[in-house]
Amino acid sequence: MTLRDLLVMQLKMLYDVETQLVKALPKMAKKSTNADLRRGFERHLKQTQGHVSRLENVFDALEMRPQKIQNGAIRGLVADADSMMKNVKGSSALDAGLIATAQCVENYEMAEYSSALGWAKLLNQYDIADSLQETFDEEQETSDELAEMAHSEIDEAALGEHQEGDKILILSQVSNNNGSSKNKNEDEMDDEDEEAETESDLKTEEEVESQG
Repeated sequence: MTLRDLLVMQLKMLYDVETQLVKALPKMAKKSTNADLRRGFERHLKQTQGHVSRLENVFDALEMRPQKIQNGAIRGLVADADSMMKNVKGSSALDAGLIATAQCVENYEMAEYSSALGWAKLLNQYDIADSLQETFDEEQETSDELAEMAHSEIDEAALGEHQEGDKILILSQVSNNNGSSKNKNEDEMDDEDEEAETESDLKTEEEVESQG
């Protein structure tokens, strides 16, 4: 296998990555409860559609038909996002989880594009390298936006949601404890009443026997 073959294989995997994300991003946007995050995913969807077109132009420059090689890594990351959307119930917690998954995707894409970009330069395929660089820069920009969004609002909202849940749990426990204490006190009072009645009955019996 030559370096050109390796570049082509990498481009086919990247083509699979981008087409998988075109399918995944609308679902992530729909599940997002934070308006800024939803708009961010919608904006990145348009970018990703542009990345698909850009890769198709790269294949054309190589005089090849666009093809995919199934990429297990992106399918695993998309599966993680699907699991997150299915299992995480808190709205802000889900937003935080989706951002974390999206950041993993961006970091993976940047690593893969960086490799393809370096090989294109070594092969003196500078037009292709320029196209790959443009996509890499957009992925970097998206990654930075996601990180800023997470640190500025999403993670804080998830923490607030968590603390509110803890507060409700504590109040519920206090209420249950108070109820248990009340029931215990009532039982003790009933026991005391029964003991008093028994003592009174015994005293009456003793008085009757004494008079007799």
